[in-house]
Amino acid sequence: MKINLFLYITIILLALSILKAFFAIKRIKKSIKLINNNKENIPTDAPNIVVVLPVLREQKSLEETVLYFLKLPYDTKKLQILIITTEKELKENSSRFQEETTISLAKRLSEKYNKVKWLHYPKANGLKADQMNYSIEKFNQLFPSLSPANTFYAFYDADSKPSKNVFDIFKKSYAQIPNCNIFQQSSLYTKNYFSFNKKNFFRKLFLKAQSLKQTRFIFSYEIPRIIRVYNYCSGKKKSFLNYCTYAPSVAHGLFARVSLLQKIKFPSNYTPEDMFWGFIISCLKEPIAFLPSLDNSETPDSIKKVFLQLASWFKGPFLSHRYRRFVKKYYTSHYKQNRLRIYMISYFAVWDAINWLMTSALVYLYVIMGFLYGWPIWILLILFFIMYEYGCFMIINQFISSKNLINFREKFLIFFSGILILLFHSLPAYYSIWKLLRGVEVVNKTER
Repeated sequence: MKINLFLYITIILLALSILKAFFAIKRIKKSIKLINNNKENIPTDAPNIVVVLPVLREQKSLEETVLYFLKLPYDTKKLQILIITTEKELKENSSRFQEETTISLAKRLSEKYNKVKWLHYPKANGLKADQMNYSIEKFNQLFPSLSPANTFYAFYDADSKPSKNVFDIFKKSYAQIPNCNIFQQSSLYTKNYFSFNKKNFFRKLFLKAQSLKQTRFIFSYEIPRIIRVYNYCSGKKKSFLNYCTYAPSVAHGLFARVSLLQKIKFPSNYTPEDMFWGFIISCLKEPIAFLPSLDNSETPDSIKKVFLQLASWFKGPFLSHRYRRFVKKYYTSHYKQNRLRIYMISYFAVWDAINWLMTSALVYLYVIMGFLYGWPIWILLILFFIMYEYGCFMIINQFISSKNLINFREKFLIFFSGILILLFHSLPAYYSIWKLLRGVEVVNKTER
């Protein structure tokens, strides 16, 4: 009887996993449709944009990224680029780079191009948030002719490559909701997808499958959540799910009005700083509008780097109680007025962390039960894998295959690699918890 009960519980969990994958497909379709349907006329008037690039050891990609942004169409009088280097690079550099540092490269680019400015964060113990906050503090000094109320900082990474019409889409979105202070662009994670062909067979498939899973997460989770939180904070749709959701802010593709940033800066000494900031913004009921355009970023080029990146990201939802205490301390009046909602947002974030921890454990359980009980479990498990991977194939067909042919054999191999990714997914989360219990936080910087 106990064994049968265990079997029934496994079947129920598998059915719920299949249902979850089905709804993820629906959300992916909606996200893709939202991006593809963005073809209306572009208005002529627009605010000032300063593209902000916080960098640390980015010699390989910085100049290419700066040149890419300089070529993007926008009013030349209203677009500038700000590179923020940090003293940490000189402290940690040792003998790794014998030639030009990012600091000297940024200085050279600022001297060569009139639209490029360089700012150096003078402390060696800061994080990315400190560089971003430093650029906010120095805004009036750097751009004395610009109004904070009519200027947006557009934060990107040194490897970012947004769509060529991103600023036109921003102009259109801004014209529709000119009072909105924050616009979030999401990202594909396929920029270096084909560079993985140089790896050995196993690493190549693993890294490609990971880049697709990461992009699947953006379309099935990040974009829908941004829209839900915007609908609640703007008063469009106040459902219970929208009430309990926080916006997963990401610091590449983040357009924020400078006057708002001067009031609500990024939390220092915390990582991931962008998710923390998104939690605060959600608690303060500040709408974050989705920008229907895509950035394209790189994913780590080794399994170890993937592991450390995921371990660092896991802290985002897992440490939400820390975010709640921060809001309570620094935004006391708002906390008192919205205590229940802030608690609910915090608990739902913890649920995200639990879901992350359980993903691989459930897949291991399903596989073991398949060997124990045979075809009923295997049929459901195969159906679950198909439903899960279908979302990845939708992304391949929409954003990758149109530019580079991917044959059936590669799709078939990626399908099975995706199963390995599911088995791997929770391991970095357990590692992150283990490090936290030892009093150490995983702080990851993806080296390129």
